[in-house]
Amino acid sequence: GVLSAIATGGVLFAFLGFRHVIDMAGEVHNPKVTIPLGLVFSVLVCLGIYLFLQIVFIGALTGENLQHGWAAFTSDHELGPLSALAIALGMVWLSGVVLAGAVVAPFGGALISTGSNARLTLALAHNGFFPSLMAKLSSRQIPLNALLLNFVIGSVMFLVLPFGEIVALNGAALVFSLTVGPVTLLALRRQSSEAFDSFRLPAAVPLCVLAFAVSTLIVYWSGWDTVWRLGVAIAVGAVLLFARQFRSDSVPLHIRPSLWLVPYIAGLLLLSAFGSFGGTGLIPFGLDMVLGTALSVFCLYLAIVLRLPDESAAAHRADIDGSDLGVKA
Repeated sequence: GVLSAIATGGVLFAFLGFRHVIDMAGEVHNPKVTIPLGLVFSVLVCLGIYLFLQIVFIGALTGENLQHGWAAFTSDHELGPLSALAIALGMVWLSGVVLAGAVVAPFGGALISTGSNARLTLALAHNGFFPSLMAKLSSRQIPLNALLLNFVIGSVMFLVLPFGEIVALNGAALVFSLTVGPVTLLALRRQSSEAFDSFRLPAAVPLCVLAFAVSTLIVYWSGWDTVWRLGVAIAVGAVLLFARQFRSDSVPLHIRPSLWLVPYIAGLLLLSAFGSFGGTGLIPFGLDMVLGTALSVFCLYLAIVLRLPDESAAAHRADIDGSDLGVKA
């Protein structure tokens, strides 16, 4: 139950704001300092706030509340457990503050996500994966078409899925995308190690293995209902990506470096289908964690072996260095 709550109960979703530090960092002047600091502090600040709330909540409970264990603990208050405790203590004003925070905080997060998703769509269009229409800016220098695309997709999701499943699916999709990070770092270390002389992450290999394994398990903890939907979304994206190749202005794809995704996605789907998180339960709890970790280690190793050849990577870097984009190591 605890592991499922991490993936589907909003725990993971509450920490995913760190990714916007990178999504919105295009104009950063000193990325090797500001981006790591932004990433670390965004996680630590959230962790501090949530730990404080949990300590307050647990400390406010009495023995009677927990005499039948956590499974039997309920709060019938329509505004949630924190508001219920505030009213029980006679602090009605605090209940209003909690309710206001429940409205304001998601609104702020939605604003950041809207801008971040539009920038990602814009970047995909610049890279040739999305139509050039998505890279077009309005008179106010806003990627309006990208904003509209994200609005349409978001509206459709709200119409066809319950909110809890949207949170779970969004979290699983974002964590799945984060698995590319360890692959990218370890591949770049071997393709262009001199480019990282100004900033090198200590203990990169064990950290990447740990991050990849934990990300894989979090997606698995989302449960079969979420994982199969994620598989469908990935399949649709793959079809659209390959369909894009028939256009004259398409970007040539390097298939070999992506082949590690085949056993990774297939293994994740099989593990989820037969595992203990919404699956048939054929693979018992405990063994599924071991198999998930083994799958992640194998696929990470395979991804590094199948990485883009060093010569091709050097050619791509030369193209970027010669363009107007510029690259800072």
